[in-house]
Amino acid sequence: RRPPRSTRKESSAASDVYKRQYQYCTTYAWFQTPANSTPLRSVEMDVKYWEEYCANAIGTKGSPNVEHTNTLYAKEDIGKHATNIFFTQARNDPWRWAGMQEKYIKNDKLKYGFMNCLDCGHCKELYTEKDSDPAEVKEVRQKIIDAITQWIK
Repeated sequence: RRPPRSTRKESSAASDVYKRQYQYCTTYAWFQTPANSTPLRSVEMDVKYWEEYCANAIGTKGSPNVEHTNTLYAKEDIGKHATNIFFTQARNDPWRWAGMQEKYIKNDKLKYGFMNCLDCGHCKELYTEKDSDPAEVKEVRQKIIDAITQWIK
């Protein structure tokens, strides 16, 4: 049950892997734990597992202060400080709930597209375009093109 030791800081301090682990373990805590029914991950990968993983990887104790992170980067307030951002989400993206949700888009400065299709996962709209792509992906890609076109006018 112990997290792998290969993630220790000494072996990857200068790598992108360590940078991602640091952010994951100190800021976001988007620990992908198993669902209560029909879990897709081992039931051993609970919050305690991820806390041990982070302790091994970078020396943290417990879970990150997510409330502090949410205060710093509040989704509700992003439109006050940012413009020309197109947020996308996909039905099967495990990061979907950690990202921007449509309900927080409250002005024309920010845009949002959701791909509600089977086999639509993380960054699907960024893959090389194919004729066989689902209609929802094609629609979101066109919305992105339209938004960027408007922004650069």
